Amino acid sequence: MKTIYKNRNRFGNLFILLFFLACNNSIHIDPIPYSEKISIQCLITPGQIPVLNLNRTVAFLGGTYTEKDLFISNAIAMITTTGGDTFRFHTDSAFSPIKCRMEYFYKATKPVVANTAYHLRISVNGKLYEASAHTNLLPVTPDSVNYIPAFKDLYGEHEGVLVHITDPPGKGQFYRYYMTRIINDTITDVFEVSSLCSINQPTYVLELGRSVYSDAHLDGSSFTVAIEPAYKHKPDQVGFVRLQTVDENTFIFYDNLDRQRIAAYNPFVEPVFLQPGQFGKEGIGVFGAYALSEDSVEFTYPE
Repeated sequence: MKTIYKNRNRFGNLFILLFFLACNNSIHIDPIPYSEKISIQCLITPGQIPVLNLNRTVAFLGGTYTEKDLFISNAIAMITTTGGDTFRFHTDSAFSPIKCRMEYFYKATKPVVANTAYHLRISVNGKLYEASAHTNLLPVTPDSVNYIPAFKDLYGEHEGVLVHITDPPGKGQFYRYYMTRIINDTITDVFEVSSLCSINQPTYVLELGRSVYSDAHLDGSSFTVAIEPAYKHKPDQVGFVRLQTVDENTFIFYDNLDRQRIAAYNPFVEPVFLQPGQFGKEGIGVFGAYALSEDSVEFTYPE
């Protein structure tokens, strides 16, 4: 009887396999017509010269493009203040040892000042894009930082840096993690991808937090956030942690972007789409301001 049962079981498995093979049909799906938009990202902070990233969006299945292909090089862009000061942008480029390729952007000629209202104006092919930001933000320095070997979020389980923050009361603050360090050999990201342009040489890297944080329901209190490192590290490697205090427009844009990214990685999260922001339905992106911590907190990776 045991032999007969085994034979029947094998026959059943074969039948199931043949059934699925018979149902294997090719389905042709015509791509939905895609309308390109302009992508605008410009964050200003006191003491630094503004940089404007201006690119065109492309369909997800639209092919392969280089940085130069996506860069919009024919724009007329400027920032003005309520006092009549003008910051004009010009095209610029720089080589990125992390991406191992050229990056293209617009750059102004003088630094931003604190407690000032700024208005961005961009003209591209007869269309005008405008937004405003104010540099009246309060910088906050982390209280302390320490290491956690494993924490869980919607992306999975990671090691991380714990950043302890005391929020000033009554300000309505938004925060973003900011770490600088020098990687002395080769830059390798969390996906085990190494930059060929950084092999065996020291490279300065800036790690900006993927997520942004609000002090809503935490006003005036102390709280802690856990940050996954963007790049691999070795024991005793030193970094310097600060915080960006960002304005509301910056928080909304990057929070929406993070939610979209989570939905793409996690099948149990509802799809999230970028919503129209400062530039309406014709463009996506942000023109915002941030204040950087006046002091940094030194952090050493223990393992």
